[in-house]
Amino acid sequence: RIGIVRNRDDALASVIGVGGFGLRWSELSDADLAVRDLAEVDTIVVEARALRDRPAARRSFRRLLDFCGSRGKRLVVFYHKDVEFDPPGEGFVGAPHQPFAIGKDRVTHADAPVTVLRQDHCLLHKPNRILPSDWDGWEQERGLYFPARYSDEYQEILQIQDPGLPAKQSALLYARAGPGGEGEYVYCALSLWRQLKKLHPGSVRLLANLLSPQGKQQ
Repeated sequence: RIGIVRNRDDALASVIGVGGFGLRWSELSDADLAVRDLAEVDTIVVEARALRDRPAARRSFRRLLDFCGSRGKRLVVFYHKDVEFDPPGEGFVGAPHQPFAIGKDRVTHADAPVTVLRQDHCLLHKPNRILPSDWDGWEQERGLYFPARYSDEYQEILQIQDPGLPAKQSALLYARAGPGGEGEYVYCALSLWRQLKKLHPGSVRLLANLLSPQGKQQ
């Protein structure tokens, strides 16, 4: 059961729903984020840059952080610009552990090498084992708006590097959340939606992993 805080694109919903994974999903309106019982869903996905034009969604984001602190729940947040994720003067908190700040860096080579830093991590194994070939054939870029500063609570999963530039290790971050670490938070700066639009097999397999909460400590 998936809840989606949507942007203006249909790529994610088309893969998740009928004709794709066949999962039950619902769009989360600003009113839903404010008052709905979010326990009705298992995973909530905030699509890329979905918060840009939704100040009401930003104001309700604390409820999403409370959601991902519950047992068996996962919040997945796709990339945002720094000024969209933390608009000046709002005091917005978009992640369960602080500090957490988005930068402006990106990896622009679509074929930039990907090094796995945590070989046995659930995001790369459940339900699909992500293989080196799953990173082949990407288009336009690897990732953008990488978190620039973040707490040690976040596990770095991948390292990506443009030729001649410093390596980035925050394209995919994972943290346990809530009392006893019973919930999960994922920040994904990978340019995944561009690949989903063309049904790139590796991106679809990785998306399935991002949607699948584990429900116990890693």
